[in-house]
Amino acid sequence: MKTTHFDPSEQETKELVYEKETTHDMYTQDTNADPEGATARMAVSNDYPSYLFETYRIDSKGNLAPREDVVDSALNIYIAHCDSKYNGEDDDAYKFEVQAGVQFLSPFFESTHIASNGNAQRPSQGHLYSNAGSANRLVADWCLDYRTYNDLCAKGGLSDNQIKFKTDLEHKIPALGRQWRIMRDVLETLNDMHGTDFEINTDQVRKAIFNNLQRKADWETTRSKPVNTQVMADSAQAELDKLVVATF
Repeated sequence: MKTTHFDPSEQETKELVYEKETTHDMYTQDTNADPEGATARMAVSNDYPSYLFETYRIDSKGNLAPREDVVDSALNIYIAHCDSKYNGEDDDAYKFEVQAGVQFLSPFFESTHIASNGNAQRPSQGHLYSNAGSANRLVADWCLDYRTYNDLCAKGGLSDNQIKFKTDLEHKIPALGRQWRIMRDVLETLNDMHGTDFEINTDQVRKAIFNNLQRKADWETTRSKPVNTQVMADSAQAELDKLVVATF
């Protein structure tokens, strides 16, 4: 017998939950609370090609800035491969280049004297830090290219330009991978020899990834964001009006 009794359970459906990890960059302000501000933000975001938002977000000034989840995903590639060995066919050449790097840098580790604080003084200390920094930046380039390649592989129906770019990455990424592993092995050998701690590490790689993306974001902002002269004129007029009113 059919009943007219209302059963709330009949209206229940499976809760819709976003399956991926959310980040602060994905937060969108309430446009109802600030419709004028929302309009301004939309006007700015429409100044950029939509594909840029796969990598960047809009900051408070309307400029592009790296998305934290993009930085983290690139860093995770390094974390997954930081201890990986070189798998190329030229293993003998690889070992020779590592040894050559050790021999070249060893003189820079020599100290000239013991300072008053009891520590050995290396005149080339700054160079050694710069060398380790360049190794971290090399890893950052590899991580970002690796991430881009993964994204291209996940897409269907690539354009001719995307196919060409993907092919370029297939040649570039193995070379970068070989180079940063050489630097890693050189630094590790030198650290064992001299008791130092110049290394490729997660924090420095993350900073290098972020700085790399920030430079590209600045370039894309300059290239894509038009200068709205009317908005600038209105802002200047508003400031002038305040100065005039202050004299009343």
